[in-house]
Amino acid sequence: MPDMNGDNSLEFWDRYAREHWERKQGREQTRLFALYFLEVVDLPLRSGSLLDMGCAMGDAVVEFHQRCPNLAYTGMDPVPYFIEKAREAYGSIASFKIGGFDDLAETYDIIYCSNTLEHFSNYLEIAQKLLSHCRWLYVMGPYKEMRHGRHLSLQNPADQHVVTFTKQSFSELLPDPCAAKRHWIRRTPIAWDDGPAPVRRAVALRRSLRYLLFDTAPRQIILELCARQQPTKEA
Repeated sequence: MPDMNGDNSLEFWDRYAREHWERKQGREQTRLFALYFLEVVDLPLRSGSLLDMGCAMGDAVVEFHQRCPNLAYTGMDPVPYFIEKAREAYGSIASFKIGGFDDLAETYDIIYCSNTLEHFSNYLEIAQKLLSHCRWLYVMGPYKEMRHGRHLSLQNPADQHVVTFTKQSFSELLPDPCAAKRHWIRRTPIAWDDGPAPVRRAVALRRSLRYLLFDTAPRQIILELCARQQPTKEA
């Protein structure tokens, strides 16, 4: 994957995958993101091919397979340990390959990229590359994530998230190479939320007021980008 440094390096993610991913409920989070995605997005087709770019241990395939059993699912991730675990768990219903954005060669009807692009300052360049390999691109990530009241940036190289996604984050890609764009914004409890409900009523009221005034409630944005020029299927 391009433009990875600091705590976004491949070495960091390999170590994190082995030591922390399952302990910190990464598998459950991946599946929940897919569940929430499919609850709001009516996929343009129920058969064909789908690439989960940045699939981690492949747990999103469970939700896609339940709702779209005729959709050929492929998971791709640059971390070998993630792919090893994905093949162990879901190799009977999906295919998985090791690789990052620069390793894309095939074309797909749909590319699903969940909670990945916020790690890359060159996310527009990456999205444009993904669009050249699919008919529909779905990007899911934190909505209006802030740090100290400001949009995220590369100022702190130790931070994993370096981009704040808004409704306009991909506008530069319109109209070329995109023909259309839609978006959905929703809460994703547990997967991307502010933790358990506070016990004290006063704390709950203050939190609700802060969310109302500053639009900081933890949410995810899903953006649908449609390729203007449909990629040619490879033989």
